[in-house]
Amino acid sequence: MAKLYFKNERLHMGISQRFVLRLVSYLVYASLMSATLIFFLSDLSILNAISIILALFLIDRVLQLRSAKRSIKKIPIFHKALSNSDARINTANYVQPGAIRAFEIAHDKTLLLGGQFCLYLALLLVKRRDIQTAIKRLEVEPEQFRQKLEALLKKSQSYKPKEKEVDKEIKKLGIEAFRQAKKNQRKYIEPADLFAAIVSLSHPGIDRLLTLFEISEQDLQIATIFSTSRLKNLLRFSPRPKRIRHRTVNRAWTSRPTLQLDRYALDLTDVARQGRDALLIGHEEEYDRLLDVLSKPAQANALLIGEAGVGKDAVIIHLASQIIADQVPKPLFDKRIVSLEIGSLLSGAQEGELEKRLNQITQEIIIAGNIILYIPDIHNLLKGTGQANLLAADILTPIINEGNFPVIGASYPNEYKKYIEEDSAFSANFEVIRVQEMEEEEAERLLTLKSLVLESEQEVIITFASIKKATQIAHRYFRQKPLPASAEDLLLEAIADLRGRGETILKAENIILTAEKKTNIPLQATKKEEKDQLLNLEELIHEQYINQDEAVIAVSNALREYRSGLNHSDGPISTFLFTGPTGVGKTELSKILAKIQFGDKNAMTRLDMSEYQTKESIQQLIGSPDGQSGGTLTEAVKDRPYSIILLDEFEKAHPDLLNLFLQVFDDGRLTDSSGRTVSFQNTIIIATSNAHSEMIKEEIEKGAAISYIEEQLKKRLHEYFKPELINRFTKIVIFKPLSWQSLLEISKLHLDRLAITLKEKHSLSVSIEDSAVSAIATLGNDPVYGARPLERAIKENINSVLAKKILAEELGRGDSLTIRYQDKEFIFEIKKHE
Repeated sequence: MAKLYFKNERLHMGISQRFVLRLVSYLVYASLMSATLIFFLSDLSILNAISIILALFLIDRVLQLRSAKRSIKKIPIFHKALSNSDARINTANYVQPGAIRAFEIAHDKTLLLGGQFCLYLALLLVKRRDIQTAIKRLEVEPEQFRQKLEALLKKSQSYKPKEKEVDKEIKKLGIEAFRQAKKNQRKYIEPADLFAAIVSLSHPGIDRLLTLFEISEQDLQIATIFSTSRLKNLLRFSPRPKRIRHRTVNRAWTSRPTLQLDRYALDLTDVARQGRDALLIGHEEEYDRLLDVLSKPAQANALLIGEAGVGKDAVIIHLASQIIADQVPKPLFDKRIVSLEIGSLLSGAQEGELEKRLNQITQEIIIAGNIILYIPDIHNLLKGTGQANLLAADILTPIINEGNFPVIGASYPNEYKKYIEEDSAFSANFEVIRVQEMEEEEAERLLTLKSLVLESEQEVIITFASIKKATQIAHRYFRQKPLPASAEDLLLEAIADLRGRGETILKAENIILTAEKKTNIPLQATKKEEKDQLLNLEELIHEQYINQDEAVIAVSNALREYRSGLNHSDGPISTFLFTGPTGVGKTELSKILAKIQFGDKNAMTRLDMSEYQTKESIQQLIGSPDGQSGGTLTEAVKDRPYSIILLDEFEKAHPDLLNLFLQVFDDGRLTDSSGRTVSFQNTIIIATSNAHSEMIKEEIEKGAAISYIEEQLKKRLHEYFKPELINRFTKIVIFKPLSWQSLLEISKLHLDRLAITLKEKHSLSVSIEDSAVSAIATLGNDPVYGARPLERAIKENINSVLAKKILAEELGRGDSLTIRYQDKEFIFEIKKHE
């Protein structure tokens, strides 16, 4: 790494020396101002000319009041310079005068009054309006923050540090402030960077203060972006002007105009010259690789692969801005990046005309000699959706093969796999660079900068807490798009909701409300109604479900742990293996749980694992390799991240497919065929199995304890599942065979539901006697299928009869109906409404 150090001569002077230096400086400028005025009023033309020169000098000094000696932006190939072991950078040269002044005052007060240097410096900075702005965005009152800081400083004043200790702290802070300024893409080290540096160096007093106000180090560092000049950031993200000044010839006058190319392309170096869209946060590794590829003497072609919104265009625009700033390797100096608009090129072109256009464009590029051709959505050349596309690919492929000029293509993972990877003649010309999704911290930084524009456009105030929450929620729950696009979409929706309610300050709770509305996932702290439901979940389930207490308690405990934040954060909410005979309620419990806790009985993805008995069936779950069809499982979880996944007859699935679930159970993640990561962290996964159900039944009949049966079952399940898979289940729940009493209660539950349906749809008052309940239980009892035949028994013996009577108008609205079983038949006694 380059050696960073901090050395400022003024800080090594005594207090009196600095005072004298400052006084002399003021006197010199006062003398120059006086001389300028006197010379300007003189009758001598030479003195008038001198006054103009002096005035220009003084104006320049005023304009440079906030400028450091050097600009961070002008460090050659900035991020690479820091990895050059021979480089030495004095960070003091990049500090704004205001920040240097804060160093001096804090330095002098520490030595004169005693106390901690960092606390003096922090107190000075907190009094600044820009730092107060950053603190307010964290939903903290700056005055309260300042008062607590003063109290900490007073306690520390009994400590008298030596000058060497203070100098050592200053050096550390100067170096760390440089790193903070780099992260925030600043030109100079500003006071806000000093404040962020103080926090990052983990001073005990500052740490206590942050803990008191529940602020993290990272949050405060990013919030200092709000202190940056608003005008500068509005310029970075505001829409491009309609008219962009176009420069076609390089400064060496060796290139040539490209009139035909300019008709069908946008010069991104022209766009960068306007100072817009040039910011790059994250993606440094991808950018470095792009520089290396484009600097090669031959086959300097790169292919950027990444999801929409991941930042491919940002990398290209940043490169364009670095080219115009001469911050690129020598082979890229004074190049133009020109984005070819395929749609415009193909529009209205017949076969002969298209070939003519392409040949003219490629000839212009070769003759110009300073063009880097950028082709967004390059896969469109190979799609074969029309003759024009095929012809364009046929013409461009051999030209790219020749390597006469560098080409950058951009595509998406699915399209790359489907169209480009299959065409080896075309794909061999490119070095693939995977543009990865940015980290949450990087997305927070980018959205903080963009929020300055959103505030201006939407007339709202956006707190940093809302940005942080939008990033966290989007990254976890909205995986259809990568960061930062997903978080920005959520932020915009929350702003729209906020404005719809007539409010003006966007807070974290607004983001949560919008996200809950979109996903039906409970994200807020539990409220009284939900707390009551969770605490009484067993009773609520048993209103619709008979027996199987162990299973009901297990799923209820899992949901309580999840909503109280005590569950394993990486994996799913819980993973269960429900074992036992057919028809004892394994699937029914899953349906009831989906309705009660997940809000909808359809909030459950049910997969019959007997349909996945071949190795190839994995593609059905995660998607086809060519990306043409999505996976049943992965797409379901993307669409409904908060849900139940029911894996029926789990033991019948192919062993390779079972291995797939090892990662899901452990990490709560699964990568689909297109390379997208799907999160299962908000799902309950229930696998059912009938394996060894006879053994379970026999042991229960013998009176064996459930713990003993569970232990024996685990040993026998190794015949179907690997031990590591069995051990990843949160709990293996044994479902008991249904007793006669349970069958009676289930029959009554089904018949009561039928009575409610008749009341709601036909206004019938229905009474079902115990004899009818007992008869249904008898008819629906099957030693092999458990309670499953009950519904069929009700349909055949009751529903079918009632349907005929309703259609024949024997039963009308308001009538009363009594159902009993007598002399081996069901009796339907109707009392007409008067």
